[in-house]
Amino acid sequence: MEAARYCQLAPPKTYLSNNLESYVIERFDKQEGKRLAFEDFATLMGKQGDEKYHSSYESLLKAVRLYTGSMAQVKKAYQLIVFNCLIGNGDAHLKNFALQYSLGEKDIVLAPPYDITHTLIYDSIDNQMALSIKKSKAFPSRAVLIALGERFEIDQSTDIIDFMADKISDYITQSQEIKYFKGLRASIERSVAFARSQASLKAPYRHVKVRKYS
Repeated sequence: MEAARYCQLAPPKTYLSNNLESYVIERFDKQEGKRLAFEDFATLMGKQGDEKYHSSYESLLKAVRLYTGSMAQVKKAYQLIVFNCLIGNGDAHLKNFALQYSLGEKDIVLAPPYDITHTLIYDSIDNQMALSIKKSKAFPSRAVLIALGERFEIDQSTDIIDFMADKISDYITQSQEIKYFKGLRASIERSVAFARSQASLKAPYRHVKVRKYS
């Protein structure tokens, strides 16, 4: 979560107890004392239970475009997807993306990132992504991430990937908290290095023209 802050993704404030057993996150569903409506994408896309894993990041981006009508919000969602891939978060499922808005108003935006972790360090899980990209849950190469951005007409997708990778690399070299977890820095470094690799796509995305929103 702090790496996300370093990457300018504006997560809410978080706190870790000294014994590393308690994690606290500040509420972000209030604005100037006013409660905001909150809907995660599992609910918005009609998914229940483990179905939160039964989708793709392409479908997520389409849903963001549909509900917000904003290319700026689509780009924000893409940035968050890229970050999750780079940081090695295999638990970025539909319930960990959400929209928030004031009731009766048309200010629907993505909620700030609120549940980010690094899963690749654990041997007990399959070390794949929660959702697929191009019908695969394998963590993507740089080429796959670029193609995803191009499909949704994300400006400067290559710059977004490089910015996030550089920022994550900078953060983990100076983070004090990362030292509490043996092997975490090395595991994240491997994840970033793979996502920056130039592995080519077997079949590129067919370019899809999308409607431009304000």
